[in-house]
Amino acid sequence: MSPSSLPPSLSLSSSSQVFSTTCPHSRSSFAPFISAAARFLSLPSPPRFVALARADPETVREYATGLSKVGRDSKPIGNLHACAFAVDESNIIGTLQSNFKCADLPRVYVIKKGVVEWDGHPCHVETAVAGMLGVYDTDSDEEE
Repeated sequence: MSPSSLPPSLSLSSSSQVFSTTCPHSRSSFAPFISAAARFLSLPSPPRFVALARADPETVREYATGLSKVGRDSKPIGNLHACAFAVDESNIIGTLQSNFKCADLPRVYVIKKGVVEWDGHPCHVETAVAGMLGVYDTDSDEEE
């Protein structure tokens, strides 16, 4: 996939997980997303990890609170403070889905200087970001 330019309103450097508060697949995908976010926190300039949903702020807040209590397979999900949760008030999700002709959720977009450098399933985001940052180890997943 070729990198796609985004509108100026999306010019940020982050890994953004697009999710639905009503989707079981979105819920189960947070463990690898949070794990990736926590892994890079110690870097001098860590990438930002943002979870983005089309929902009202209270629904997103309740969803995040629920994630902190129980993760996939009834295990703690990890350090939720490693990422930010955001409400899509500017139709960023619609723009990304339109640009990439993909409405699948959950989906992660790795954005660098306003350009989507990678998109894929949250299970593969840690490997993708590690490759972009040149931070490799033997415990990483195979690339998508």
